[in-house]
Amino acid sequence: MRAWFLGIAVLSGGLAPSGCRAIQDLDDLKFDLPGSGPSGVEDCTNGDDDDGDGERDCADPDCVAADFACVAGPPGYWSGPVALYEGAPDQAVPACPDLYPDLEYQGDTGPETKPAACSECVCGAAAATCSVGLDLFSNATCKKNGVVSSTVAPGTCVELDGSASSLELMVPVVTAKACTPSGGIADIPAAPRLTRGVACRGPSRAGGCTDREICAPRPRAPFREARCIWREGDQGCPASYPEPHRLETVVDDRACSPCACGAPALPSCTATTTLFSDIACGTKIATLPNDNACVTSMPAAAMVALSPQSGSANCLPMGGAPTGAVAPTTQATICCSD
Repeated sequence: MRAWFLGIAVLSGGLAPSGCRAIQDLDDLKFDLPGSGPSGVEDCTNGDDDDGDGERDCADPDCVAADFACVAGPPGYWSGPVALYEGAPDQAVPACPDLYPDLEYQGDTGPETKPAACSECVCGAAAATCSVGLDLFSNATCKKNGVVSSTVAPGTCVELDGSASSLELMVPVVTAKACTPSGGIADIPAAPRLTRGVACRGPSRAGGCTDREICAPRPRAPFREARCIWREGDQGCPASYPEPHRLETVVDDRACSPCACGAPALPSCTATTTLFSDIACGTKIATLPNDNACVTSMPAAAMVALSPQSGSANCLPMGGAPTGAVAPTTQATICCSD
């Protein structure tokens, strides 16, 4: 009885026995009475026994009532649990819910798309010109020494160098500019997307299950009411999560290869040279084809005729083929259990 009164004296601020320290602040006192423990609401996501009933998370009746359940843990390389949303592409994607707060993946799905339709490549004809020359030689055999070459204007009387000993009637040459390409315009078909979706990560610390299980809440609408796991890439689903869903992000680089033109197909051209004994082209000696023949009896003048003098050259069009595709840049497989 004496000890009890002594305790009362100390707690009531009376003098303490010698050698004992007086308690100055009663607010810091805490008492663990028999049968007392933690008080509060069970948090089903943190792995602790918050309400002190000896059970935690999925083993606690409060969490079971809140639709938490032990489900198979994700196999190697898979992550979870996740909540999956899939909706029409024109609808806003909802934010991740409180119990699945972390956005893991966002993407969409769509059908195979058609390649670009390319308009025909066309090459405009190039202007072609025919020209011819006469080569004069100091020797009588048209050998390649002391040569003087000149291009002769058709229908013009050309006085020849009197010091030359032979004349070669050159084959005419046709030249043409490059053809101009056009076309190859891309008509890109639509690339419709069928769904847009997100996968949101849930709690990873929750307990109350076996070592091979996880404690996961059931997602609520507008999310799919199923517990899921996910993995990057196009994967097959494990047996414990048999229902596959796939999302992806894509790049659309469909186009047409540029149009180009091949080398011009040059038209043919012929030439003849009329030789004259006078420099005014009054007295005709002969008319010869320009086929690289060598004239060893030098005339005084010459006149060349070309047929035709000009024309057009056609080119083979190239290019205008479909290129690119609507191709995935990332993919995700989401597998759900129920």
